[in-house]
Amino acid sequence: MLPGLLISDEILIQFGQSIVYNPFSQNGFNIGIRQKVSETIEFDLTYMNIYEQNSSGYQYEVDNTLRLFWYYTPD
Repeated sequence: MLPGLLISDEILIQFGQSIVYNPFSQNGFNIGIRQKVSETIEFDLTYMNIYEQNSSGYQYEVDNTLRLFWYYTPD
């Protein structure tokens, strides 16, 4: 069972009168693998880079996250 490649990018924007500087909220980029262990169990192991706007509205921070998801799908 060969692993599958996972790639995604999500961009979050915000709206409203309280948005002063720009509507951009955050960008999350994921890359990883999905591996099937058995007929009922598989997992995702991904790296996620999050570029996120702070509450100040003009400062940003970058987070690097390693994520592991297990899936169980009974017959």
